[in-house]
Amino acid sequence: MLWAEMLSHAGLEKSFTLGGGESASAFSRFIVEAIAEDLAETRPLGLAEKVDEVIAQRSGLVPASGKDTE
Repeated sequence: MLWAEMLSHAGLEKSFTLGGGESASAFSRFIVEAIAEDLAETRPLGLAEKVDEVIAQRSGLVPASGKDTE
């Protein structure tokens, strides 16, 4: 989702609609989301892991160092 928003904000969605009329604008979001999905798989930002780590630390499931002591 973050990749899709960043790509849209960068103007990718608008660039797909230039000269394409309504039909292009109807599908431009799908194209941006497909590109974003591919980027998320090949170039993860690591945000989900960090969020999970912070939640686990706050709930006391993992020591503050972030590493399991087992």
